[in-house]
Amino acid sequence: MQLVSNTNQFVVMVAPNLYGNIIDNIAPGLVGGTGVVGGAFYTTEHAVFEKEEHHAFAKGLMILQTVQKVLKWDRVRVNPLGGQSTIKDLTQAVTDNLR
Repeated sequence: MQLVSNTNQFVVMVAPNLYGNIIDNIAPGLVGGTGVVGGAFYTTEHAVFEKEEHHAFAKGLMILQTVQKVLKWDRVRVNPLGGQSTIKDLTQAVTDNLR
């Protein structure tokens, strides 16, 4: 609530993943939309910066559609789906089709 009603009190915010996602969804609405707000993701080894925030839902949907495409059109079939391909083969086919 304070983030929306009194935004000037916050200069930097650090939050665990769940609260970070909530803030990530609220903050762009305060400044004009997701195309205005940049994204930054940190791990202990890497930092990734994006010019605009890409939401996990859109990325997940893109990956799901790619997996469906690979299973429909490619000849990559893992054992549970009646094929002889390995998980590595399936992963490679999906990443090749994401590009």
